[in-house]
Amino acid sequence: MAVMSGRWRTFLGSYVLSIAGDRWLDTAVPALSLLLFGDLQGAALYLWSSGCARPLTSWGAGRWVSRWPAFPWLGGSNLLTGIAMAGLGLVFMSEGPVSSVVRVGVIVVGVLLGAAAGVQTVVFGATVKAVVPASWMGRAQAQLEIADSLTSFVAPLLATWMLLSWQPGLALVVAGSLYLLVAALRWRYVIVASVRSRPRPRGRRGLSWFLVPFEGRERRHVSVAVLTASLLTMLCVPVASARLEILGLSPGMSGMVIAATSLGSIPTALIAGRLIPRMDASRLILVVPLFGALILLVCLHLSSSLPLTLALAAGFDACACWVFVVTGTARTQGEEALDLVRIAAVMSVLGAAVSTLAGVMLLGVTDLSGQVAVLAGCLLCVAACGLSAHPLTSLRPSEPDLPGG
Repeated sequence: MAVMSGRWRTFLGSYVLSIAGDRWLDTAVPALSLLLFGDLQGAALYLWSSGCARPLTSWGAGRWVSRWPAFPWLGGSNLLTGIAMAGLGLVFMSEGPVSSVVRVGVIVVGVLLGAAAGVQTVVFGATVKAVVPASWMGRAQAQLEIADSLTSFVAPLLATWMLLSWQPGLALVVAGSLYLLVAALRWRYVIVASVRSRPRPRGRRGLSWFLVPFEGRERRHVSVAVLTASLLTMLCVPVASARLEILGLSPGMSGMVIAATSLGSIPTALIAGRLIPRMDASRLILVVPLFGALILLVCLHLSSSLPLTLALAAGFDACACWVFVVTGTARTQGEEALDLVRIAAVMSVLGAAVSTLAGVMLLGVTDLSGQVAVLAGCLLCVAACGLSAHPLTSLRPSEPDLPGG
C-alpha cells in the first residue's frame, strides 16, 4: 500500500498507540477489579460511569466543536484520557481495604474517560479529512482498519504479560503514558472548517438533530449500513464465544481465537483500499456484504466444527471490515468537516442505543424464541439498509491529489 505524507504517518502511529492504550484498558480493568474488589464491582462501576458519559459528551461535543473548530480537540481529549487512565491505575494500586473513596474515584475516572472518548469519536473523522487528500481516503481508511486489527490482537497479549509480571495497576499507568504521547503527537492536528460547510439550519433543536445523518439518500444509506454492521458485530462476538465454548475451548482461549480471526480483515482492507479509488459504487456495495455477514452469523450459530467456526468468524469479520472501510471513505470523502462533526455526534449516541439493543436481543438467546428474535431483528436491519440503498456518488474517482499533507 502506498506510503503517504509524513503527517499521515505520524497520525497513523498515534492511532496505533491509542488503540493499544484502549485494549490495555479493556484487558486490565476486569483483572484489577478482581484483585482489588474481589469481584467485578470495580469493572461494573467503570463501565457504568464511562458508558453514561460517552454519549452525553458526544451530544454536546457536536455543538462545541462546530463553534470552535480550530481548538485541538483530538489532542485535548487524548490528554484527558492519559491523565484519567493513569489516575485509574493509581486507584487500583491503592493498598488496604476498599473504601467508598476508591469507589468514587473509579466512577470519576470512568466519567472522564467516557467524556474524552465521546469527544474523540466526534472529531476523529473530521481530523482525518484535514490530514488526508480526498483521492487517498480509501487507502487511509484501509490502513486504519489494518492498524486496528493488528494492534487489537497484540496489545491484549502485552497487557496480560504486564499484569502477570509487574505490579497490576502499573499496566494502566503505562497505558496512560501512551496516551500522553498520543496527545503530544496529535496536538497540531485541528479540524479545517471549509467555507462550504453547510450551516446548521436555524430553529433546529433537540431531537431534530437526530435527523442529520439521515438527510439525503446517500447519508441515509451509509448511516443505516454503519448501524446495522455495528449491531451484527456486537452480536457476533458472544455468539462465536458461546459456540467455541460448546466445542470445548475455555473462555480465555475463545477470546484469543476470536481476536486472531479478526486478522482475516487485513486482506479485505488491502483489497478495499485499492479498489475504492477506482470504483463507481453501486447501491449493492453495502447491502451484499451486510447480507453475507448475516448469513455467516446464522451459520456460525449452527456450526458444529471448530475449523468451520473459525472460518465463519473470519469471513464475518471480512464482511464487516469491507462495510466499515467503504462507509468510512464515503462519509469522510463526501462530507464537509463540520458536517462530519455533527453526523459523528448523532451516530455516537445512536451507537450507544445499538449497543443497548444488542444486549436486549441477547437476553433470551439461550432458547429458541430468543434466537429467532435475534436473527429476525438482524434481518430487519439488513432489509432496512437495502431499502435505503443508493449509489455512493462520493466514492466516484476524482482528480488525484498529491499527498503532501
